[in-house]
Amino acid sequence: MYVKINAGFQVTYQGAVFSGGQILRNVPSAVAQGWIDQGTATAYTPPRTRENTFEDEWGNYV
Repeated sequence: MYVKINAGFQVTYQGAVFSGGQILRNVPSAVAQGWIDQGTATAYTPPRTRENTFEDEWGNYV
């Protein structure tokens, strides 16, 4: 899932340090939920774009 690190916090994930405002994707739900419970991060919904959507049979991007 996507998470956004809250301002003033840092997390270490897969050996790298991420600071407030950075968005991480493909974080396992268990890890992300731990950060959310601690107040370190919030769940993030990326904007819908052509890159992260797919086209249905009528040509609409969903």
